[in-house]
Amino acid sequence: MEVQRIFAGAEAVGDHTVFNVEGNAYRLIVKIEYRLQIIFIACAFTHAEYERGGWK
Repeated sequence: MEVQRIFAGAEAVGDHTVFNVEGNAYRLIVKIEYRLQIIFIACAFTHAEYERGGWK
């Protein structure tokens, strides 16, 4: 993934990209449309909320 070369804390999960924010305290889940050069913010969670998996 191109994003991981710039943001080491990014991870592909399905068709979304998950960013670890603030030392892994938060997760920012986005959908990147590379062709359109647009990022859609799907949701933001604390680490604990993300681990429960309700966003999938």
